Amino acid sequence: MITRYNGTMRNTQKTSIGMFTFGLLLHGCSPSPMAEWDPYAFAPPTPVTSWSPEWWPQEQRPGNLQPTPQQNTFAHKAADNPTLEGLPELIDLTVAADLALRNSPQTRQAWAAARAAAAEYGISRADWYPTLTAWLQAIYDREIIGLGGAQNVLQLNQLNTGPGVTATWTVLDFGRREAADNQMKYALIASNYDFNREIQTVLFDVQSHFFLLEAADGLLEAELSDLALAETVLEGTEEQLLVGLATMPQVLVARQRFALASYEVEQARANVHTSRVDLLTVMGLRPDVPLAFDLNSQTPLPDDLAVDLDQLVQLAFAMRPDLASAVAEVRAAEAGIQFAEAMLRPQIDFEGMVGLDYTNYHIDDIVTPPGSGDYLSPIWSVGLIGSWVFFEGGELDNNVRLARSQHQEALAKLDAIRLDAAGEVWDAFFDYQAATRRYQWSEALLESSQESADAIEASFGVGLSTLPEVLAAQYSLADAQSTRITSRAELLTASAALIYATGDLGSSDGREKRRRSTSGG
Repeated sequence: MITRYNGTMRNTQKTSIGMFTFGLLLHGCSPSPMAEWDPYAFAPPTPVTSWSPEWWPQEQRPGNLQPTPQQNTFAHKAADNPTLEGLPELIDLTVAADLALRNSPQTRQAWAAARAAAAEYGISRADWYPTLTAWLQAIYDREIIGLGGAQNVLQLNQLNTGPGVTATWTVLDFGRREAADNQMKYALIASNYDFNREIQTVLFDVQSHFFLLEAADGLLEAELSDLALAETVLEGTEEQLLVGLATMPQVLVARQRFALASYEVEQARANVHTSRVDLLTVMGLRPDVPLAFDLNSQTPLPDDLAVDLDQLVQLAFAMRPDLASAVAEVRAAEAGIQFAEAMLRPQIDFEGMVGLDYTNYHIDDIVTPPGSGDYLSPIWSVGLIGSWVFFEGGELDNNVRLARSQHQEALAKLDAIRLDAAGEVWDAFFDYQAATRRYQWSEALLESSQESADAIEASFGVGLSTLPEVLAAQYSLADAQSTRITSRAELLTASAALIYATGDLGSSDGREKRRRSTSGG
């Protein structure tokens, strides 16, 4: 009966192996490719050809990649406002930047990613050390020993128990651990540089929005001054109408000017509110945080550039953290290739064990009286184990293909970031030059508008100019003041954008440029 059972099992195993082999041959002869042997068939054929899944076998075709409705119903709790104790009454740009770095979700996310990469690097370093495992066994087993004949059967009841320690250590792996170390090390470096660039991004966002709020506040002050002037002109014109020195059309023009000035004041108030909300948002704060900002639209502007465009581009290539991160990703991809290729080679491990074994046994014999006993003895073993995976369905070869493709992707990403960096420096440089020229022309426009307004008002005082001419001159002066305030904010923003494009915020020279951009001088 036992023989027939073993024979049935052997036949079943042979049948299963035959079906498996037939399945491999069937898939190999089928027109549909297999990712195990031809993974590139599942990717776009060339860099200039779009990919379509129409030919993909129906049973392997990817499903809908959109999130399910249940995945879109997560409830998010609104973040509480941070503690703002110990802050000055007026928040300047330096304090605003510090608050942003402490409260911005982007910096916290990049920081957490860098810490996770550091933990992964630490995990990879653990492979260089032996693994020690303490164990405690308690095994009870029963064994039937046949000595021939139905009357010569022994039953052995045995209890084995005791503690021990097992040590394993990889002696030789043909470069796997070194490659894994390099891969995680460069990934960590890339994460750290990404974190640095995120800090620069937050600082630039705070600077640009602070300048916008400063400009909006200056425009509001200018509009309020223009409104006060329009109200004074309106009151004076109405008084002159009563004594016959002004006409009704002149009064109507003055009222129109007053209404327009009132409208522009309300528009300026709305712009201040929007700019304040935007600044608080980039600082990682909610819009209802009670902060008052130290705004001054008359601070000196940064000095002229002392370097040319080519030097700025070279500075960006040397200083930008995102470029350094891309280079580190290329190095990590190269280490990934080395690791994948090392997995194709054998591995030699050391294994050792030492323990203490207590054995209690009891032998039952149906003929002779039972025997029993116990003993306590040390146990140990030591040796080397060599292993080599020679068939795994193409997984290791595909890992090499994957690593090489990731390396090509990292190289292409590096080239793209270099091009983007050069383009951003060029754009920022010419924007800064254009903003500088616009500000210079706005200064000239304000000066000429002021002179024109003063001359027309003096002429009006002696009866040589009309009231509409006076109002038109005042309107031109107010417009010139607004143009100067706006162009000044654009110049400061362009200066900050140029520093951000070069990635020089972290150096001493970059900090000096940022100080000049924010405080002047």
